[in-house]
Amino acid sequence: MIILDMSVKSSCGLSRIAHDFEEEVLSLSVLPVDKSFNSIVAFVGVKEKNLEYGIKSWKKKYDDFESLDWDKIGGHGILFRGIKEGHGIVKTLVKYNATLLTPTIAGDGYERFLILIKGKKNLDDVINEISRNNQVISLNYGEATMKSILNWTSKVILDLSNVNSREYEILYKAYKYGYFTWPREISLEELSNKMGMSQSTIIYHIRNTIYKILSNILPGS
Repeated sequence: MIILDMSVKSSCGLSRIAHDFEEEVLSLSVLPVDKSFNSIVAFVGVKEKNLEYGIKSWKKKYDDFESLDWDKIGGHGILFRGIKEGHGIVKTLVKYNATLLTPTIAGDGYERFLILIKGKKNLDDVINEISRNNQVISLNYGEATMKSILNWTSKVILDLSNVNSREYEILYKAYKYGYFTWPREISLEELSNKMGMSQSTIIYHIRNTIYKILSNILPGS
């Protein structure tokens, strides 16, 4: 199996939502309805000051949605579903027996897709057809691994857990420097010096971030 990571230029409703709310939009489900439209379920984290204004203006601003319903979720985001005009990408994947892995990611001016493909011939066909109908910004492909798939799907957990960029950066650096190995490759004091912040700040963010994640993935939490 081959895994294709592809980004295309986009000005569709999802990318405009990402622009307006200054957050990436994660589409948790994308299913074809007919040749031109897809059914989607998506999530966007929002800043509280933008929440009410954004909701009230959605139906007018994002006119490539044929239908659109939404609800607040978790106190810091919006879960929405609707029928939306597509880029032709889902139709292409169905044609060449490829699978779209969720979430798909919409940012300001782009959409990014992770696609599972049977072999090189199908890969070439998928890339060529998508490129004919969309402006490709970037693409990378390689052998599909469990790690590459889990890295992609973990973005949903991080976003739904409301892990912010500072928390993620501290957790990531602590991991990369070996703070979580046994035995530890770096002490808290050394990590503090390397990152230029107090030990108490590091510990607070590590524990708080882990708590946020675990509270969303452990049964009964």
